[in-house]
Amino acid sequence: MAVAMSSLIVITACGGQNNPTTGTTYKNGQTLTVRLATDWTNFDIQVLPSLANTQLVLAAYDRLLDYDSGKVVPYLATSWTQTPTSLSLVIRTDAKCSDGTPVTPTVIANSFKRLIDPSTKFRNSSQLFGTGPYTVAADDAAHTFTFTTSLPFSNLLYGFTDPATAIICPAGLVNPSALQTGMYGSGPYTLTSAVHNDRLEFSLRSDWAWGPKGVTAKTPGMPGKLVYKIVADETTAANLLQTGGLTLAMIAGPDIPRLIADKTLAHAQAPVSTSQIMVFNQAPGHVTVDQTVREALMTAIDPSAYCKAANSGYCVPTTSYLAKSALCFDPKTASMLPKPDIAAAKAILTKAGYTAVNGVMTKDGKPLTINLLGGTFQNSGPDYLLAQFQSLGANVVFTKVDFAAYAANLQGAKFTWDVTVAALTSAASFSPLPSNFAVPFMSGKTLPEGGRNIYWIRDPVIEDLVGKALATTGTGLCPAWAAVQERYLAQHDFLPLGSAVDQWFSRNVQFQTDPVEPLTWRITG
Repeated sequence: MAVAMSSLIVITACGGQNNPTTGTTYKNGQTLTVRLATDWTNFDIQVLPSLANTQLVLAAYDRLLDYDSGKVVPYLATSWTQTPTSLSLVIRTDAKCSDGTPVTPTVIANSFKRLIDPSTKFRNSSQLFGTGPYTVAADDAAHTFTFTTSLPFSNLLYGFTDPATAIICPAGLVNPSALQTGMYGSGPYTLTSAVHNDRLEFSLRSDWAWGPKGVTAKTPGMPGKLVYKIVADETTAANLLQTGGLTLAMIAGPDIPRLIADKTLAHAQAPVSTSQIMVFNQAPGHVTVDQTVREALMTAIDPSAYCKAANSGYCVPTTSYLAKSALCFDPKTASMLPKPDIAAAKAILTKAGYTAVNGVMTKDGKPLTINLLGGTFQNSGPDYLLAQFQSLGANVVFTKVDFAAYAANLQGAKFTWDVTVAALTSAASFSPLPSNFAVPFMSGKTLPEGGRNIYWIRDPVIEDLVGKALATTGTGLCPAWAAVQERYLAQHDFLPLGSAVDQWFSRNVQFQTDPVEPLTWRITG
């Protein structure tokens, strides 16, 4: 989600608000069918946030604040007072849970108490709130809720726009196990049906009247029913768009040109603020712990060739984990990337003691074996990596699976992969700050330790730089994050491959992409 871009995608008219656009004809009470690319695991938003769950959370739950095209706007909170270590919010008095329970500051505090309790094992705390410990306080008489953290944190305000901080109502907190299969929120929709690997259905609450920017259940064009249809295959999803089985979907791969040619569909492009990055598993025992190997693998890859193979050409170059249009992108990173060259990559390995044995680079009698993990949703991108690594002289064990299996392999306990391309997306991010993108996965505690560092990057310098950047505000913010970006590249921790341009298709729908959320979807006639 690029901060500088205009991100409201209006399919049937021009406009730039959550509220309906003047002059557009809207239909009320209609069903909107949206694609999910992968199945969900459970509905406990505080224990297992995921891309699939995010859209569902936004339908059933309310948050204290909303994120709208680079700005924070009121939601359950009508106003707030911020210090470097705390946020005090005035809570509106009319919001109710789906069972009628008023959403008071105490209800909000109890939801956050579970979120920050170490036994909950919520993995995003440092990303959203900075360094703990944290404290919460509620004053029902004054209608205020206050959150305090131990150290200054530049991203604190934005943390309360994130779906993971949505308010769980008392009925869900009384019996936390019920959160696995049910949703207990105060949001605009209630979950009415959920069938794994098929679909989920939500119904609009007629009494919901406290949305951001004046959005209510009576706002013209609000869908009366949301159907999230799980469609993993890109071609199947494209076919459903053309036949009416889907009314809103993001599509990747070779089906895009035929959908663009279909004039019954509206097409919108949404550049994102992240880069697709080739990453390495640096857990003990993996060959990619060796920085020399990482440098050689990076040198063997042409980012523009990968970007074309993976995104059908719908991407733009970048030299960091951030897009060039993103806040705090560091231009100096352009001088730190290796020039793509197979011969140069072989020379790097040769200098490190590798020799070619029957075409395979070998050291101390062991062939250079790379376990390459790819996703079918990455189209021909993984196949390009495979060909380049083989040209380098690596023995490649290649795994290419769908999104669900990719995610399971990426975060599995065995960590069998060595190289993959991070499936970064802007859809799950509700902050323009650099801390909300790749950094949480490349620093801090590893998954077994209860963190999110899925690449096992163990670098004390990075930890220090990230810590300083998280606590930096004002004019020092971008220089602090520039130092982080440069350190990652200096250590050959990842290779930027380009920023994808998401391709959205719809039929009679007005919607917003910064971020994508049900509150902005309107059915038009």
